[in-house]
Amino acid sequence: MSMNQVNFLHILLLGPTMIYAGSLSKSQLSNKENISIDLLFGAIAVYALFIPFIVRHKFIKEKMKDWSRRNWINFFHYVVFFFIFLYIGLVGRNISKFFQYIAVAIGISQISIHLYLLFDKNHKH
Repeated sequence: MSMNQVNFLHILLLGPTMIYAGSLSKSQLSNKENISIDLLFGAIAVYALFIPFIVRHKFIKEKMKDWSRRNWINFFHYVVFFFIFLYIGLVGRNISKFFQYIAVAIGISQISIHLYLLFDKNHKH
């Protein structure tokens, strides 16, 4: 997957999904008739499971002292985002307010960072 594809994935799918999950009200979360909420949290769990297939893992073969910035970012995806996404996805409707705030913060960060990366890469002279 190219970095442009990764950027668009974060901007158009992952970020908005996390913001939406984090902004659901108690009444929306408790409405069992709305199965799209369950599908939303299922999708977030699947996003976590995609991380090992999308995020490069060449850094594992290198010594930590030799890691580049990119290696640290990839490591962070495996150690932090994988578990947060999996947790939020599996907890589903029982998500705590704390993790809703985390989801919104992650979603906003994903969109902002990847818009910057997309713009910066495609507009350098």
